[in-house]
Amino acid sequence: MALQPTTERIRASRRGPALVALAALTLLGVLVAQPWEERAPASTPVAALASPSPTAIPTPSPSEPPTPAPTGTPALAPLPTPDLAPLGPGGEFALSAPPDSALVRCAYSRAARDRRTLSAVVVLPPRVVLNPAAQETDINRIGWWVELESNRQESVFDRDWQIVGRSRRQMATARIGEAASFSPLSMRYGGRDVARTDVFRVRVVIEWYTRNFEVAGHTEIVANTYQEAGDELIGAWPPYCAGVRISS
Repeated sequence: MALQPTTERIRASRRGPALVALAALTLLGVLVAQPWEERAPASTPVAALASPSPTAIPTPSPSEPPTPAPTGTPALAPLPTPDLAPLGPGGEFALSAPPDSALVRCAYSRAARDRRTLSAVVVLPPRVVLNPAAQETDINRIGWWVELESNRQESVFDRDWQIVGRSRRQMATARIGEAASFSPLSMRYGGRDVARTDVFRVRVVIEWYTRNFEVAGHTEIVANTYQEAGDELIGAWPPYCAGVRISS
């Protein structure tokens, strides 16, 4: 009796192909990653905030032009050439009064509580002529006005005189060889508290003008003779007017 060999069926294993596939995927991942090349470190959120992108700066719209940045101190307009010296008179001048008259007459209010206070001054005009060397086409007008100044009897030599009033300006045509045709000027003063020792004087201001009314000459003179309330001349006229006169 012949013996039959014993045979056994062996199941096919699937581990081999799976391992091969896994190895292939691993190799592919290494090739993509390329760990042998250096890479720049990725920016962190803090770095991104510290270095904003240039596109974050707003750009002005076409309808609103951008405001130029300041470039330093703005340029100033040139100043006119300063005068080298004060203007001198543009001709001859003088203060003169008729005989037995003063240059300034001081008027006073009605008596109240046995006292009268200064209410106005009347000033005789100065005699002013044009400088013969000046051209009539350059200087053709002369003007004058008065300023009323105040002080105290006890401090006329120690205290500056204070301007307390100014008259209107009087103008006249300037002609070579002829005095300007001026008339007396009057100025009211009142409605102020006047102390018993207050004194007043008049400063006469004279100016020469060009055809464009530019000042071509200037001078000032203090009047030195005063007549109070129609008083008669006794020896000499006082050098100023009293602010208060006591009624007898």
